Amino acid sequence: MIVYEAMVESTGELRVFRTTEQQEQERRDRAAFLGGIFAAGGRMAFNFKNQTKSHAGIERKYSYAYPVITFADANSKKIDKLKEMFGGRVKVKHKDEKSFTWYLQSGNTVEFARALLGFCPNREEMIMAFENWENVNVEEQLRVAKDFKNTEVPKAEDYKNLVRNPQFLAGVLTARGGLSNAFRRGSPRETVLFFSSTNKQLAMALKQEYGAGIMPVGEKSNQTTFGEAATTRILELIQDHLLVPLQDLPEDE
Repeated sequence: MIVYEAMVESTGELRVFRTTEQQEQERRDRAAFLGGIFAAGGRMAFNFKNQTKSHAGIERKYSYAYPVITFADANSKKIDKLKEMFGGRVKVKHKDEKSFTWYLQSGNTVEFARALLGFCPNREEMIMAFENWENVNVEEQLRVAKDFKNTEVPKAEDYKNLVRNPQFLAGVLTARGGLSNAFRRGSPRETVLFFSSTNKQLAMALKQEYGAGIMPVGEKSNQTTFGEAATTRILELIQDHLLVPLQDLPEDE
């Protein structure tokens, strides 16, 4: 990897130029991080809308579909950082302003999703449906969206190499991770990491790689809790890659 500095002759400004190799590595790191976020949480789907248009006094109704990517969280710093880094918009739930949603639904939604291929096993069918939508006319886009049915069920094995990637792991824990105080009889209090998600296969892969306990929470979600040694190991891997500082992640009192 080569980074070099050069003087811009017209302005005297010193600039850092990146090689193609470095840019490609940064792209892969960014994709792995986002893959972790959307493997753990978030939403990729088609939205449907109906519109009425008038022409020469005649009203016509038509429907259309478009891809949308969203991620919701109570931590506004996390949501603001997503917007800062990747664009999009932020919505606030006005009743209590404790729920913030980052979303993409513009022309670069498909390009954004495409970059996650290989880093988000549970979204790959959806991403390919986005690509199909992009390559047909408006009428066909509606059909593609209506016909889509997500049938993929990734295995824990599909996440085996990903959970060893610090960027992917940081994305997972940025999305749905936190700190918890663990108490054991006769032992001092321990601060450990936990991870809550409906993605059970991802939880199993994390358990196999780092050692953890998995408990069901509600009908669909599971909470994965790491021991002290695993917590220390994971924190060393992810501390330089988190979207927001770890202390800004939700803490379970």
